Amino acid sequence: LFVVREHFASRPVLPLSMMAMPVRAASYATQFIAGAAQMVAIIYLTYYMQNHLGYSPFKSGVVFLPMVLALIATAIPAGRIIVPRLGARGTLPLGLAVLTGSFLIFSRMTTESTYEHVALPGLIVFGMGLGLTMPVTFNSGTRGVDAKRTGLASAILSAAQQIGGSFGVALMTSYATQHAQDYVNDHAAQVRAEAMEAMMRAQALPQSPAGKQIIETLKAQLVDRAQIEAYSGGFSMMAWILAGATALLVACGIGLHLYRRRD
Repeated sequence: LFVVREHFASRPVLPLSMMAMPVRAASYATQFIAGAAQMVAIIYLTYYMQNHLGYSPFKSGVVFLPMVLALIATAIPAGRIIVPRLGARGTLPLGLAVLTGSFLIFSRMTTESTYEHVALPGLIVFGMGLGLTMPVTFNSGTRGVDAKRTGLASAILSAAQQIGGSFGVALMTSYATQHAQDYVNDHAAQVRAEAMEAMMRAQALPQSPAGKQIIETLKAQLVDRAQIEAYSGGFSMMAWILAGATALLVACGIGLHLYRRRD
């Protein structure tokens, strides 16, 4: 409805001509996908670090710093070396491909994995992907725009990032909730059997303090495994979404190149 209204409006809030330039439209789409990936990674990893690893909120924030350092270290040489050679048409899918790799690393998360084994390398690669995409999207998304519309172009990029983040959180939270519930339902009988066996070995009744402790411990372990499985599956899903977006950008870039060459 918004697009239809803007099409017929005499003074549209968002002129659809802003999307006419292919590289600009690709920048907006990339910003949407990158925003979704960024929020998914931050929220899932925060839950993982605080609920599973037992990190405090302060420590959870500190351990994200390698991502920021990787972003800065990548953005500077990317603007000087990669973008002049590949252009936005090549750098944007390259950045999404690197982000895909980071989510593949995150998807290896298990109850036995540690921050150094999965989260740290994933965050470094993730920062590199953001370092490739973010500067290019803002540069390409405002290129060729009239001076009086520069603020509008920047606003579209910011809105695309925020809406993408909301979309990613909604999608992955729904997935994680359902996946964790399914995991608990599928493994409930196994946990009950393990609890009975543990209480028999300890010669404890279910209502005794020792029995209650055994039950609560196994329950907590089941919930923890369910959450980790949900996070891992969510990371895998996001990797597929990013891979699809990368392939689509490459296909559009090749198609546009062939069309212009033939024309």
